[in-house]
Amino acid sequence: MKKLKGGVGSDFPFSFFEEKAGLFIRNFKIIKPHVLLVSAASGAFILKRNSSIHSVRQQWELFKGLPGNCPVIPFYPFPSGDLYLRDEHGSTWTLAPYMNGGKALSYKRKWDRTAAVDVLNRFHQQAEGVKVNSLIVKQPLYMHWRKRFRLFENDYDVFRRYGYGDLFDSLCRTSEKAYNLFMKLDWYGIENRGVNELSWVHGDVAAHNFLKGEHNKVYLIDFDLASQSPKVYDWIQMAQRFLPFLEDHEEIAYIERILTKEERPFFRLGLAIPASLVREWNTFQASHPSSSEVLYYLEVLNGRWHKQLTFVEQNKIMLT
Repeated sequence: MKKLKGGVGSDFPFSFFEEKAGLFIRNFKIIKPHVLLVSAASGAFILKRNSSIHSVRQQWELFKGLPGNCPVIPFYPFPSGDLYLRDEHGSTWTLAPYMNGGKALSYKRKWDRTAAVDVLNRFHQQAEGVKVNSLIVKQPLYMHWRKRFRLFENDYDVFRRYGYGDLFDSLCRTSEKAYNLFMKLDWYGIENRGVNELSWVHGDVAAHNFLKGEHNKVYLIDFDLASQSPKVYDWIQMAQRFLPFLEDHEEIAYIERILTKEERPFFRLGLAIPASLVREWNTFQASHPSSSEVLYYLEVLNGRWHKQLTFVEQNKIMLT
């Protein structure tokens, strides 16, 4: 019996799924160290190894509360009827249907950005009011930002070595101003209302978490970071990811029209904070890139940041 290496835990025999869940795997393809595409008698599935059983339980409860026409790809029970499996390493396995021919969206394309906005908005609307017993309390958005920037601040010497010290200073200076203003807003208040109103967010609205299938239908996947939070949490993240590819303000204005009047100040200040750029840089640095890769990345980052700054200035997002 073949074994899978990597990911959470150690080598893992596929006989486990036969004995415990009646899942007879014919062949498999590793998508990520902890995610596999498996072929079984009953079809193709995504088999995922999760580190948190609490997250899996929350996701199952959320999926059960969503209407059938909600544009999400939920978990699927194992042939045994089990909703998930626990292995001897403490990991939790889940099964989900595989979308044959499904392709991840790209925020470089306007059609894909529009589709992502519409699908996320539908999810927000249809998930509101879903109550779960296994609720996971997430850290506020600004705390995630602070952690990212603390890690980023350790890389000043890298920027300076390649001649991008001014870029580093600009990123940090603008971010600090916007962050301090953001902290003066009542995030605690809208977060409490989000919980009281059972308002759900996805938590990771990267383009690869939207899959386009047949007839251009788009679905949202991977709800590991879902939580009861104000919807603007997702919209800030999505708009930050859009910014490097936008030619005008209209797509941002469309998102603003979805938001409540109370949410808009958080949204607009959030656009001045390059949290998405910093997160991507931190991930890039963790891959131990070569000198040529670092130089190329800094050139791209410089262009993307200046475009974001231009957007902030043109749309009068006040940072003073």
